[in-house]
Amino acid sequence: MKDERVFKRIKELKILKKLQQEFLLILVSLIDDNQFLENKHTFQTIDVDHSGNIDKSELKKAFYHLLQERFEDSEFDELVDRLDFDKNGQISYSEFLSCTLAKKHLDRPNLRNLFLHLDIFGCGYLTKESLVMSFRRRGRTL
Repeated sequence: MKDERVFKRIKELKILKKLQQEFLLILVSLIDDNQFLENKHTFQTIDVDHSGNIDKSELKKAFYHLLQERFEDSEFDELVDRLDFDKNGQISYSEFLSCTLAKKHLDRPNLRNLFLHLDIFGCGYLTKESLVMSFRRRGRTL
C-alpha cells in the first residue's frame, strides 16, 4: 500500500537539526509537485478537516486506522515533535513533504537545484553570507 511507505518514512525520521530542516523545506519547494503525488495523497487522507495542516489527533488516528498501530503518548509526542519543524502544534504540507521525502528525491538534479538556490552570489560555493541571505529572502532566519 502506498500510504504504508509514507508512514514508514515518518516513523524512521531522525531528529533533524534546524539547518537540515530548512534545507529540506527549500528542497521540497524547488521540486516539481508531480514528484510528490503519493505523499500528497497521504497528506490529504490524514488531513480529515481539510485545514491544510495535520494536527496531532489526525496523525494519531491515521496511524491507527491505516496501519492499526498504537503509540505510547510520550513516543507519539516525540514523533510529532520531529515532524513539526516550527513547533506550532501543526504539521504543514511542506513539513510533511520534508519528512516523507523518498531517497529518489535526493538525486543529483534536485540537490544541484538546492545548491544553486543557496549560492545566491553564483560563486560555486556556499558562504555564511549566502546562506543568511537566501534564508532571509524566504522570510527565515538561521
